Amino acid sequence: MPTNTNRATLFSNDLSRRLFDLSKTDLLKGYCWKKNGHPEKWMRECADAKGPPKNNRCPIVFVEAELRRGNPESNVAKIWKWLEAHPPENPVLLIQAFSMYYDSSSPQVHKETAIFLGQQMCKARKDIRYIHIDMAYQPGPGNTVKGAGRRTQHAYKLAEDVACEVRNELESLNLQNAEAPMAKAHNA
Repeated sequence: MPTNTNRATLFSNDLSRRLFDLSKTDLLKGYCWKKNGHPEKWMRECADAKGPPKNNRCPIVFVEAELRRGNPESNVAKIWKWLEAHPPENPVLLIQAFSMYYDSSSPQVHKETAIFLGQQMCKARKDIRYIHIDMAYQPGPGNTVKGAGRRTQHAYKLAEDVACEVRNELESLNLQNAEAPMAKAHNA
């Protein structure tokens, strides 16, 4: 295993792999999932997964999986900053998932701040929708990679949750299939 591979990178790889597999089904048909998705090719920073639609009328999906990051709110700020600098033609759906680590007192403040920033981003930009998901995954301390496949199981479960949220968003936009005309984006 490469020395720069850690739990978060492996989780992102598992998540992207499962999203890619789901894109071959009706659940996520019309999306081309990428791990470490950059909003623009020239940008250095990336999201854990990016789902650019094959059809330019569907929302671009960014997924941020927060396992034990010290400042998950910076991921919302990063996406917001990208979109302000280079507004896309498509609406955007940002899905941020939090592990059980963020249920404890100190990390919970960061989770609450990230959710608040996501809500404010939606108020500021009508073409963005923010959804947060709580994962039933408790990553251990440190950045070690060990266990009995639970990380992969939780990444796959998150991918399925993301797929459901994307389908719900498409339905709310009257885009049940990716070939339907674009409806106006909305906020929650």
